[in-house]
Amino acid sequence: MLARRIAHLAVAAPPLFVLIGVVFYLLHFANGDSVLAAFSHEFNQAMMNSLRKWYRSEVVQPVLVTLMLFQVVSGVILFWRATATPSDLSRTLQTSTGAFLTAFIVSHLNAVFILGRAVTKVDTTFLWASGAPAHITDAMPTLIL
Repeated sequence: MLARRIAHLAVAAPPLFVLIGVVFYLLHFANGDSVLAAFSHEFNQAMMNSLRKWYRSEVVQPVLVTLMLFQVVSGVILFWRATATPSDLSRTLQTSTGAFLTAFIVSHLNAVFILGRAVTKVDTTFLWASGAPAHITDAMPTLIL
């Protein structure tokens, strides 16, 4: 039951993040969404720097990308089959979250590998992904991912 609830929160994380940010903005609390999460940009950057040694290694990164692409391709196949027949609410929610996750993975891989690393050649940190002001991200254009 706990795993199911955590999975639902994970699916709802992007809109919840936006909701929290807007509420704190309306309450005039600067960076309230970061404060609520009890993490700072500095903590995030320190974790990324330490974990990048592992997940960007010549062995691990190709495996991770291959697994993500497998998840996308197999998910699209399962989605196509599941939506070819009538379904109930539960199946509709399942296929909808699958479509959301597929779009998220593809947009994330595209943004990081193509836009971030190949085109703009910037460090793809949290500030870059969140569309922080250009002076903070070394003149990176503001993006909404």
